[in-house]
Amino acid sequence: MSAQNLQPVVLRPRPEPQGVDPRGTLHRLHWYIQPLRRWAPVIIACVIVAGIGTYLYEAKVVKPVYQATATEEVVAPSSANGGSVLESQEYALTAAGTVHSLPVATNALALLKVYALRPTATQVLNGDMGDIPIPSAAKAAIAEMKRPQQLLGSTAVSQVADTDDIRITADTSSPFLAAAIPNAMAIAGSDRQAFLQSSGLRSESDRLSAQLATDQSNRKQAKARHRYGRVAEFQNAITILQTDIANVQAELALGETRLLFSNPAVVQSSSVAPHPLRSGVLAGFIVLVLMVGGLSLREYFATTLRTPDEVTDAVGGASVLGAILQQLGPGGSGPTLTADPRSPTAESLRVIRTNLLFSNIDRPPRIWLLTSGRQAEGKTTISSNLAASMAELGGRVLLIDGDLRRPSLGRVFGIDSRLGLTNALVAAGNEPLDSFIRKVDAFRGLSVMPSGPVPPNPAELLSSGRMRELLHRLSGLYDTIIIDSPPLLAVADPAILSTMVEAVILVADVNQMTLQSASRTRDALEQVGSRITGVVLNKLSDDHRGSYYYSYYYRQEYGYGYAPKDGQGQLPRPGATPPPSA
Repeated sequence: MSAQNLQPVVLRPRPEPQGVDPRGTLHRLHWYIQPLRRWAPVIIACVIVAGIGTYLYEAKVVKPVYQATATEEVVAPSSANGGSVLESQEYALTAAGTVHSLPVATNALALLKVYALRPTATQVLNGDMGDIPIPSAAKAAIAEMKRPQQLLGSTAVSQVADTDDIRITADTSSPFLAAAIPNAMAIAGSDRQAFLQSSGLRSESDRLSAQLATDQSNRKQAKARHRYGRVAEFQNAITILQTDIANVQAELALGETRLLFSNPAVVQSSSVAPHPLRSGVLAGFIVLVLMVGGLSLREYFATTLRTPDEVTDAVGGASVLGAILQQLGPGGSGPTLTADPRSPTAESLRVIRTNLLFSNIDRPPRIWLLTSGRQAEGKTTISSNLAASMAELGGRVLLIDGDLRRPSLGRVFGIDSRLGLTNALVAAGNEPLDSFIRKVDAFRGLSVMPSGPVPPNPAELLSSGRMRELLHRLSGLYDTIIIDSPPLLAVADPAILSTMVEAVILVADVNQMTLQSASRTRDALEQVGSRITGVVLNKLSDDHRGSYYYSYYYRQEYGYGYAPKDGQGQLPRPGATPPPSA
């Protein structure tokens, strides 16, 4: 078969949508639980600091607040129809506004100042306070009051629902003053109500009487001029005025609506605020909700792919072949199978190898291309170790350095890279291929074709017919060919090579792979008629034990471990950190 007969791999149909996985809800819940587990010490510390700080602040800094309440009853004058109770309830709301007014506060402040200087001079207030001596702190607080607005700001007046009572409440830092202020406001409010009632009725009576005299004079003049229409109008007005005057006189005769000071305020021994313990618990709870909510929102809006199912969907249906626990080899590169062939890292490589070989049971892929979306995702490391893993099976394996821009396989394997892929392409079959290939002594059956000199036009060189012819010649000499290529999103070289291979493997850093990068990688391959065959998740280091990938692959898949050698040692723990590479 000639190189011209080599055809690109036919795209596999996208998998049909599956039914809802009942485990999906648990997986999504896991996304939110794992960050909380990682941040649990910080969250707990912040909750404790917020709770204790709030408690100490309110217990040591905030002044206590005392509260006392006085009650006044609205008493309406008795009437023949028995409506005084209803009238009292209706007037209670108006009376509350009267008590909580600037004139009342002015009189109450004057009463308090006299009371502070000479308690016996204000017998009513002194009696309401139970003849208790005024503390020096209360005297100083009263002396500092300069404006009646201060009393209005510290008091609240309201009607007791469905009653004719008015409640006067004061909040201050002095328990004595908290009782004295409502009592003084109640006394001043009663006096103000009596004044308004008395002066109001008398003023109304005087006004009506003056209007009656004017209308009577106008009626007399109209009658003298024989203007009988006007006489009738004035007569009607006079009749109404006489009725109103009679009602006002009746109210004066019955008595005034009064405010009866029925229940004086008493000095309280306990404060109503602050509540250090309750405030501390509330502060801790608020911090907990904010931090948990913030982490949940962060996870909800995160674009990082967190499960194998998400990775599969993002790359167009390609399955996840496996995950690598840590960076391989000294300094993060190079084969490690010889260092510890029984480590979880080596086992994961074998799992990836097996999954790839069985991706097509009838025709296992022989020419593989390994690439990544971005730089430093570990594709060279994975390709080197995957080639070593394939050599374990006893076949002939060739690893080609297809990165003609930043080649690295020569450095990884410690071989001379001056002759390699570019030389073979330029030679065009005129020289034997063995001169461009180096065998790796550490792995029987493994050979490496370095990149050779870096060309000025890598994309054009790789897209030539000579590259297809070279792969065709090499496929007759080796059982498996693995090509290490540059990042797919950086240059066009991997997309070109993907049309010449049978399997495209994407190496993805689990800490950087996002929906956008995975989708762009998939689109870049589909534009040239290729598709990702499988995904290898890399850089799953042991400090990500809280991540979903670690739990999924290492706590479930590789928890079985090995038996001790010769009865020595202990069985490896599930998810234990693998031994360091030599």
